[in-house]
Amino acid sequence: GTDTRLCEHILMGSRLPWLLLSLHLASALAFPTSLPSAMLRSSKKSAAAPPSPNLTPLQGLAGGGETLARGAEEPPLYVPKMENQNGEAMAFFNSERIPAALITGASLSVLFVFPIKHGEAYALGLMKRLYITFCCSAFIHELIAVFASSLAIASLLQKKHNPMGKSASEMLLRENPIYFMAVRAHFLTGVLSFAAALSIRMYAEYHLGCSRFARAMLMLLGGACCYMLALFNGSLVHFDNLGDLWFKYIKTIVKELGYRKPGVIGLLALGMVGFATYETVY
Repeated sequence: GTDTRLCEHILMGSRLPWLLLSLHLASALAFPTSLPSAMLRSSKKSAAAPPSPNLTPLQGLAGGGETLARGAEEPPLYVPKMENQNGEAMAFFNSERIPAALITGASLSVLFVFPIKHGEAYALGLMKRLYITFCCSAFIHELIAVFASSLAIASLLQKKHNPMGKSASEMLLRENPIYFMAVRAHFLTGVLSFAAALSIRMYAEYHLGCSRFARAMLMLLGGACCYMLALFNGSLVHFDNLGDLWFKYIKTIVKELGYRKPGVIGLLALGMVGFATYETVY
């Protein structure tokens, strides 16, 4: 009918910009994560760089006849020294707390706008349950990130730790590892959960009138989430990826429970999380 033809015209008119954006994201993911830093180092040395030394071949490799070019070993451009990292650590927690608070409010505002109704179709009910789960997950993760940032700043203000370190992340992992890992892990997980909730809501609203366009927008948001995850994994220094960060974070929590008594509140929290997981899955 008229709606179908209108949908096809909209899809054809919007296909080119989405294709260009997808190609841009794919080209960005194709570069190694070390390229920007390498370009930055080369631009810093380009002003007064000495002439390149002669390259010497390496002989005797397995397979015979192959050579590798090797230049003279260059000293590192910057050797970090021990400094007071309190200021940078507080700046980090403040920079994470503000966007986490914004996403907390945004996820709470859209949590109750897609209610479950009795007798609706199974597929629609399943999408609504996934939407509510992701919205609630985003709210919880970002709320924990805000709370952990506030606790970390209060802990730094007490000055009961050694503030010296070669970097703020090194000092925080040594003195306050659970706060540092909590903020990093919960913040990105909340962002991804919020994006997933919006993707489900958009697909549920528009797939009946224009299913191809809804699928295209769903894939676009999915690609954006994958790109954010790739950027995050590339920015990690002390962890391999987000999964490794969560593994070491949970390992640190278990270790803390071994040193300190969890108390009634800690045991109650663990019991509630286990019960919620059971009710959600089964």
